[in-house]
Amino acid sequence: PDRDNSSGHFLSAASPYFDLVQSLPLGFIERLNRLFPLNRYNTRFRQLAYRWERVFPFFVQRYFARTQTLVFQNPKSVD
Repeated sequence: PDRDNSSGHFLSAASPYFDLVQSLPLGFIERLNRLFPLNRYNTRFRQLAYRWERVFPFFVQRYFARTQTLVFQNPKSVD
C-alpha cells in the first residue's frame, strides 16, 4: 500500500502508544564534507559540523537534515 515515509507520519502513528515521541534531525551541515578531499580536515570538519548544527533553529535542521532519528519513550499502558 502507498504510505507516507515522512517522520511526521511515523510520529503521529506512534503517539497513541508512547508518551514521548520526537524526531532528532542530524547532518545538514555535515553533508558539505563531500566537498573536501578525504583527509584529516574532512574528519575534523564533520566533528565541528555536528556542533555547529545545534545553533540553528529546529525547522532549519529538520528541513535540511541528512537523516532523522525517531525517539519513542515511555510506552503507554495497553488496556
